[in-house]
Amino acid sequence: MIQVGVLGCGKVGSSVIKCWQDCLSLKQSYHIGKVLVHDVTKCRPVSMEGLQILDNIADIIDDPAIEIIIDTIGQEDEAFPIIRSALLKGKSIVCCNHSLLLKYGTILENLAKQNNVNIRFSAALGIARKIITEDNSLDNIVKAAGIFDEVSGFLLNDVEHNNYNIENAIQKTIAQGISVSTITKSINGDYSAGKLALLISLITKKRVNINSIHKMKIENIDHLDFEFASLLGYSIKHVAYFENKGNYFRAYVEPVFISSNKILASIKLYDTGIFIMRERTGENYYIERIVPEQVAYRICQDVVNISQGIKAESLFFSEEMIEFKEEHKFQSHYYIRIKTLDNQNAITDIMMICKENDVLIKDMGIEKAEMPNHLDVFLMTHPTEKQNASKTIKILQRSDLVKDVCKIRILDL
Repeated sequence: MIQVGVLGCGKVGSSVIKCWQDCLSLKQSYHIGKVLVHDVTKCRPVSMEGLQILDNIADIIDDPAIEIIIDTIGQEDEAFPIIRSALLKGKSIVCCNHSLLLKYGTILENLAKQNNVNIRFSAALGIARKIITEDNSLDNIVKAAGIFDEVSGFLLNDVEHNNYNIENAIQKTIAQGISVSTITKSINGDYSAGKLALLISLITKKRVNINSIHKMKIENIDHLDFEFASLLGYSIKHVAYFENKGNYFRAYVEPVFISSNKILASIKLYDTGIFIMRERTGENYYIERIVPEQVAYRICQDVVNISQGIKAESLFFSEEMIEFKEEHKFQSHYYIRIKTLDNQNAITDIMMICKENDVLIKDMGIEKAEMPNHLDVFLMTHPTEKQNASKTIKILQRSDLVKDVCKIRILDL
């Protein structure tokens, strides 16, 4: 029987253990004997009967009986030295951390080859694995737009369906036990940018600096924006976007308006989805559930493949770094909502500020705001450079007449 160790027992780690307990064929051929955790006294969402719960990594990587280690540690810089040591000691590794793969994947693949062991990242590939499985390739992709982040999806869903603003939704999510750091990474676009960077690296075989991907924070969005979007035939989603124009690349993560007739606009909670455009064969969509149980299933598949000697396809990236064109020069249509005092001077000032900064208004709507003596002004722009739209918003935010401003790009797929 093959001995397996597990690093971490959070959502994914506990789902792996539950998957093992429920699968007779796995239990007959593999044995999870040791699990590494930060706190051995903490209650777990799965039965730990018969398992050694440890807080010393040496008890696992120095155990000669353990052949395969499953890594479910969330932090790549914490996981890397542990996995490196395990590979040097002749252990094969199964990993589900996309950030680890992006930052250290090539180093770890080399170490695995040098020590005649295997490392598999299928669970870390996310929806890219589905594209590879169904199409056998990531070649010739010139455009991609994806929804990768579960937490930001929950926040926007709360805003839309519970008459919240984004700040209300954040406080509710914190009260439900989601950490502030997790929420911050989601609304800042860090998680989606990591997934996008990995996808771009897989497509181009080049390295991506996550910090070079343009990110716009989810802020100032409330239920009025969803109502206005719906009236115009749009939905609001947190999207990661990539485009290969041949002589340059674009990449950003932002909340955007998407036409309601696009499949991405209908992505449900717990699902991840992506639109891709290939150079010659046109567009396609892929949708996949992102619950921990699905990740655990892939991890178990990787363990079986390692034990059967099935090698993973190399994910080597070249040392060449992708350079993204600065986003501020690109033109897009924008939706802008401004909460302002209810007087004609405010409307005149808004229109003047827009005109002075080359933000040309295509459509405009005005409604009485929920706040007494205030108006909600809704603007749809003609194609506008991002730098001009951003400058306009900053000027409006400094105005004594303006209470609140929201700007959202309109994504044309």
